[in-house]
Amino acid sequence: MAAQIKLGILIPPSNTSLERLTTAILSSLPNISVHFFRFPVTHIALSQDALSQFNDEPILAAAQLLADAGVDIIGWSGTSAGWLGFEADEEL
Repeated sequence: MAAQIKLGILIPPSNTSLERLTTAILSSLPNISVHFFRFPVTHIALSQDALSQFNDEPILAAAQLLADAGVDIIGWSGTSAGWLGFEADEEL
């Protein structure tokens, strides 16, 4: 019997399709379970207030909660690099 793999995914709250799509994609793989966690993002804009929502601290706190669930790997499924630059995602 193959080992169970627990996949954790961090997503911003505005993404309302990722859970459904990811579950559908992984449905044919019987040894994978997927676990999602959202972190606070209340508005999308280029203002400093809006951009500060993507500071590492809340995202890392959300990742810690996924880690507490015993997931094997944590993925980031956000597109903040689109306006913050790839460097921000690479640093995270």
